Amino acid sequence: MLVARDLAHCHELGNLLFKDAPNVKRYVTLPVFNAVKTGAYIPLP
Repeated sequence: MLVARDLAHCHELGNLLFKDAPNVKRYVTLPVFNAVKTGAYIPLP
């Protein structure tokens, strides 16, 4: 998960993190514009 201020910043961070990584052939970004869940808590029955 990556949080960026805008789409250009997301591309910049993705390139910084993954572009020169030898074990990453490609990566895909899926932007979310409206956060539905903002925490990591998963309720268990």
